[in-house]
Amino acid sequence: MNPEIYRAYRRLGWGLVFELIDFRAFYFDVLPDFVGYIMIASALSQLSSLHTVFIKAKWVAIGMIFVTLPHVLMASSVTFSNFGSLPLYLHIYSEALLACHVLIVFWICQGFAAIARAERQTDLLMTVITRRNLYMGLAIAQLIFYPFLLNVEESWINLLLIFGVLQMIMEVLFIRLPFRFSQIKIKQIDLRV
Repeated sequence: MNPEIYRAYRRLGWGLVFELIDFRAFYFDVLPDFVGYIMIASALSQLSSLHTVFIKAKWVAIGMIFVTLPHVLMASSVTFSNFGSLPLYLHIYSEALLACHVLIVFWICQGFAAIARAERQTDLLMTVITRRNLYMGLAIAQLIFYPFLLNVEESWINLLLIFGVLQMIMEVLFIRLPFRFSQIKIKQIDLRV
């Protein structure tokens, strides 16, 4: 495999890890999301030589660099009891961030599926499709039901916790994909569509 493509896959994976982890010290995000999106956009720029769908994901990632800058200083101590009392703009901001991230994940999965198909990596292709479908199902459900969370009782917290754990598992399984793709040997085939 081309060493630059190998590094791009790895950078994409680590950028997604950076974006996932929210470690704070005195309200300051130690691993800021915008750094993760810089790594993601850089990796997608290199991977766009393999498939053009990565270009779409790259532009959304570039937009996310700027949109997530305020998140560095935002408090993340939101509990279920004060969830409904947050200002509406914070709810809209959260929904927009999630929607853009889901769009990036979808396009990355589309590119991965095309690469796995072209390389005749059937097992990897099935893994990408399965993880994409599960991820999208959970994420779209979260986007649809998020506004309704403002009006539910506290007894729903257990269901929401289960949903959150499932979403975290899917995020980790998605992050694993770029690292798996860095291990396959890419033939010099023009995959651009």
